[in-house]
Amino acid sequence: MSKAIKRMMHTAGFLFLFCFFSCIAFREFVPLFEPPAFLFRPSEPPPPPVASVEFETPEPAEPTGDLLLPAAGHTLIYYNQHDMRWASKNYGPHNSISSYGCGPTVLSILVSSLTDSSVPPDQMAAWCYRNGFFSQNSGSYHSIIPEGAAAWGLVAESMTDLSYKSIIQELYEGKIVVMLMGSGHFTSSGHFIIIRSVTLEGQLLIADPNSLENTQIPWDYETIVSELKRTYDAGGPAWSVGLPTAPLETDGTETP
Repeated sequence: MSKAIKRMMHTAGFLFLFCFFSCIAFREFVPLFEPPAFLFRPSEPPPPPVASVEFETPEPAEPTGDLLLPAAGHTLIYYNQHDMRWASKNYGPHNSISSYGCGPTVLSILVSSLTDSSVPPDQMAAWCYRNGFFSQNSGSYHSIIPEGAAAWGLVAESMTDLSYKSIIQELYEGKIVVMLMGSGHFTSSGHFIIIRSVTLEGQLLIADPNSLENTQIPWDYETIVSELKRTYDAGGPAWSVGLPTAPLETDGTETP
């Protein structure tokens, strides 16, 4: 190759490099100059700015009262005393269903599940108040279970045998077991819950009118029985509730 051709190639290479680095150096300062496209890889446009948003802490879902729970031999209609439809309504002159209405709510579950009547807790609370089951700032008299159930055509029998075998037998016969709880997992004073079924592992399934969370988890028999209320009347602290096997005689309580 001749020296002239080599000199031309060196000159051309020098000019190319000069142009290349000139484009880089002056790209931001000479807006009218658009360098060749092959010299630069086009960059993707930056993503749009993301607005700063503060998310509210989600509130627990309110129980709807339409929840159906499997129970031994039938389906249980679950009501919760904190349901927004009746939580703030009165039970008695000044107490609310949310704070004091476990008794009427349990009675609503019993009546709505075992009879042809569908009675929500606010209507049941009004009925219980008119019929003398309300106790100011305490909730309900314990008689709300046996006498209230009887007024709605059900039979509530006192359970003197609280063994695991006895409870399972009542459930096997299609009954619902109501228990009056004392201080522990469910209350700090007194509270009605329902024993509705048993798991394959032998744990008890409940319906707690005060807590949907408690209702959805199984419980050990020992935990339930150890927390039964120590002071009670009206056949407590446990009743077996079901349909009558023979016609009932009226006892003078207001007909629902």
